[in-house]
Amino acid sequence: AASVNQKTPISILQELCARNCLTPEYKLLSVEGAVHAPTFMYRVQVGDVVANATGQSKKKSKHAAARAILEKLLADDGPFAKYRAAVMEDLPSMEPTETVPTAVGEMASSNNGLSGTTPLGPLGSTGTGAGSAASEEDGIVGNPVGELQELCMKLRWRPPFYETVIEDGLPHERTFGISCLVNNLNEMGKGKSKRLAKRQAAKKMIELIKNVQNGLLNGEDDKFGELGSGPGGLGPCSTVLQEAKCYMGLKEQNISALTPRHSQQVGQLLRQLQASDGIRLAGLQGTSLSTAGLDYVGLLREIADEQSFEVTYVPIDELSPDGKHQCLVQLTSLPLAVCFGTADTPEQAQVAAARSALQYLKIMTKK
Repeated sequence: AASVNQKTPISILQELCARNCLTPEYKLLSVEGAVHAPTFMYRVQVGDVVANATGQSKKKSKHAAARAILEKLLADDGPFAKYRAAVMEDLPSMEPTETVPTAVGEMASSNNGLSGTTPLGPLGSTGTGAGSAASEEDGIVGNPVGELQELCMKLRWRPPFYETVIEDGLPHERTFGISCLVNNLNEMGKGKSKRLAKRQAAKKMIELIKNVQNGLLNGEDDKFGELGSGPGGLGPCSTVLQEAKCYMGLKEQNISALTPRHSQQVGQLLRQLQASDGIRLAGLQGTSLSTAGLDYVGLLREIADEQSFEVTYVPIDELSPDGKHQCLVQLTSLPLAVCFGTADTPEQAQVAAARSALQYLKIMTKK
């Protein structure tokens, strides 16, 4: 036990990894804040376990990252649990540093179930961390950014979306404004650095969510009721943040992926169409799709009947951003392709979709 006494988190981590034939990998992720008071973020990875932490110097942030990953590795169900008693007993105390939640896909393996913000106790002796300094400067205790991330995960919501909306002032007196969006709720924080502004925005968002949950805000109940309703209940996107929110919602939709079997079937269909000697399909190659008065819907139906595939039109209830009607057309039930059309009326949108489908077939069946 005495062999690790008075050592830094980095040296302790190095020694424990060496005992287990592992190598810690450090990476500088970002440098934020004012020129005279930068904030560094380091990531360290040991096997499948990852931790991030910040500090006011590269050395402090690297030590903080080492400390954060030690907390995970020395947890009761962590890979280094057997060293926990010796390391915890012989290390001098160290004020807690601010760890940063890792991305969901970069978390430690699901066996330990720990996040980067769960303190296990004092480790190391490298001095005050970035989180402590931030608490003194902005009056916010703890790590609100990490707390908000965990709250959203607990409620099964999409992660918070942050955007810098204000950045003004002289180089040595900068003021930053960070907007935090969680579904339909929006809060903004301000600070002398992006990090402080982000902390304030996250703190205000946590308070807003708790207030809405407790029914303390008038007129927000209906809005809160839509928070978990998915992209369909989000309403029109009128701002950059709302548009980002809509795109984030698309990522969460359960859209079937193209399997190898379906891919082979699509390829087979295209080869069959290319090899077909059907009169209608062959005539498409010599038809100008810019011809005035051409019956696109009728021509597509004739080709579909000749080649024995289905054509399905799917009108979209929502208008496009420029106020036009929209329509999708699906070729075959696989589908082979989904084409899009937009116009002033639903009928014209269907015609536009049919023209797009004909253009697709013309290109894909060219010999």
